Amino acid sequence: MRPPPTPTPTPQQELAALYNEHADFVWRSLLRLGASPDVAEDLLHEVFLVVRRRQGDFDRERSIRAWLYGIARGIAANYRRGRSRAAERLRNVATPSPPPTPEEGLDRRKAAAFVADFLAELDEPRRRVFELIDIEGLSGPEVGALLGIPVMKVHTLRRSARRRFEAALEKRRQGEASNRRETA
Repeated sequence: MRPPPTPTPTPQQELAALYNEHADFVWRSLLRLGASPDVAEDLLHEVFLVVRRRQGDFDRERSIRAWLYGIARGIAANYRRGRSRAAERLRNVATPSPPPTPEEGLDRRKAAAFVADFLAELDEPRRRVFELIDIEGLSGPEVGALLGIPVMKVHTLRRSARRRFEAALEKRRQGEASNRRETA
């Protein structure tokens, strides 16, 4: 009588056996390949995710450890490149400016209120052109296309709005100067 055939392990069982047998080797390899201990476990899991995905590609004539090392080397290289790119991005980020002082905050709120009041006094076409060009930074042709008006009309409305803004600004400055004289 023949013994019953041994069941063929499922891919999940094969993966579990590979992990149990070779995880320490892969871990040590990742550390030698430049992975820091705090991320080595995550990279170890990435290696075995790749193993799971490519399990059918493994040539059983090759050494399993060599195959695992090759995957670990690629994962570690990706980690180092990503870390290098992240460090470069951090170097390129401008240092944030300090928060405004209470006086600066008050000045900003007053300036914003001044601009809001000025815009409320403008007629609709001038206000829209002024907002889109001088506040939002669009070009004259962009505003013309957006509003459906000729570019020359855009520039005429902008000049008119700017003249009014400069006049309102000058009036505000004169008012502030006379207030300072009265309080002094």
